[in-house]
This record gives sequence, C-alpha cells and structure tokens, in this order.
Amino acid sequence: MKLLLALLCLFLLTAWFDGPGPGITGNDSGGIIPYPLVASHGGNIRAVAQAMAAEHCARYREFAVITSIHREYGDYVVFECRWSHSRPGP
Repeated sequence: MKLLLALLCLFLLTAWFDGPGPGITGNDSGGIIPYPLVASHGGNIRAVAQAMAAEHCARYREFAVITSIHREYGDYVVFECRWSHSRPGP
C-alpha cells in the first residue's frame, strides 16, 4: 500500500513539473502562449495575442508587452508583464 501511494505521489509530481500546458503558461514576469491557440481565434494574430497576454498580466496588475511571435505551428508567442506601458530606452 505504501509503495502504491509513493508511486502515485511520484506520478503527480512529474505531471506537475511537466512543462508548458495547453494554454497560457506564465507568472508575474511574463509567459508564453502556444501559437496554434492564438491562431485558432482567427483575425489579427498580434491583436489576439495582445488581448490574451493582457488578460494574464491583469491578474498581477501589470501591462502585457509582446516580445516575439513565431508564426509556426508548435512555436509560441512570448510576452512580458511590466509595471508601466513604457518600453526600454535606447
């Protein structure tokens, strides 16, 4: 019984640390969105990605800034959550 419980705990821990999930993955500093998820909404890819990232960053009372969009199946849209709208200076 103890062995079964230990294996179950090990399975749950490996599932927890498996990596990016099917949706937005991130925290208060930013995150990634799978490109197919963004593309499935149709329309302007940048606008859809910006809206999804803004919704994520709003949980932390921050603003989303898209840093890269790789327009290939299996890649990600990367964003940062920042305290203000300003971009870094030159």
